[in-house]
Amino acid sequence: MLISNTPVVGEWYVKSTGKLIKVKMLSYFENNVERVVIEFLDGTIQLLAFHEWLTLDLNKRISDVSRNIVLR
Repeated sequence: MLISNTPVVGEWYVKSTGKLIKVKMLSYFENNVERVVIEFLDGTIQLLAFHEWLTLDLNKRISDVSRNIVLR
């Protein structure tokens, strides 16, 4: 299941490869997201242009997964 392309600061996401990434910060230009700073589970930080974020094959936000577990 693909998710919304809008990054949310502080949320963890699952890539299709199984890697976890967290959105650390967003950079805006003229009220539009320009850059997305992400962190991998191992602590590696990466800066992406927003168009690169849009190409990531993300399956779920971790909060969505947690909510589903709690509701069961």
